[in-house]
Amino acid sequence: MQTHPVHLLAFATSFAMVGICTALALGNGTSASGGGADPLTVVTLRTLGTVALFLLWFRIAGLHLALPPRSRAIAAAIGIPLSINNYLLNLAIAEIPVPLVVLLFYLWPAITTAVSWLTGKERFGWMRLAGLALAFGGIPLALNVDFTAAQMKGVWLALGAAFAWSATFLLISHFFHGGDTRQATLHMTATAAVIFVLGSVLAGGLTLPKTDLGWAGVLGVPF
Repeated sequence: MQTHPVHLLAFATSFAMVGICTALALGNGTSASGGGADPLTVVTLRTLGTVALFLLWFRIAGLHLALPPRSRAIAAAIGIPLSINNYLLNLAIAEIPVPLVVLLFYLWPAITTAVSWLTGKERFGWMRLAGLALAFGGIPLALNVDFTAAQMKGVWLALGAAFAWSATFLLISHFFHGGDTRQATLHMTATAAVIFVLGSVLAGGLTLPKTDLGWAGVLGVPF
């Protein structure tokens, strides 16, 4: 599975909007007004909302929900790195500005390409190598500022999210290459929703927003 530039642009736009809404809901240290929610609450509500939208879309489009047992098990397993990616992103947004999270997270195409070369999935190319060098070389420039310990934690969380999403992308490419991934994506997202709901129960429940701006962010993140 190759990352087409148009697909990356659409994904980046969608991710930026999710990041802005999440920052509103969390009210991180870079925001003047705190939303009051915590990362686990935001990611739980967002994932449940995404599953609801998926189910509505499937119903309108007349798509079947079922997968063969093996594909269902694989999709459920891929839901684990997907949930890790989502949670790490929310944690990162709670610590550092959204633009920096976006910059760090978007190392994932470079990580994916490097892994694809190492595993023989894609051909080596000098132009792509130059792109990788620019991608990784720009990070020290972006990080050439003084961070607090909490902000440095946010940097590592964003990088962890990039690796988790790269793993998710590569697993989808390997197991569902050439097929319709809509049902698989629904099952992955549903698995992540179950993980987050269980995590919220163990954490003592949801921490809902305390401001109108925070609620606007929560209601906007599934879209």
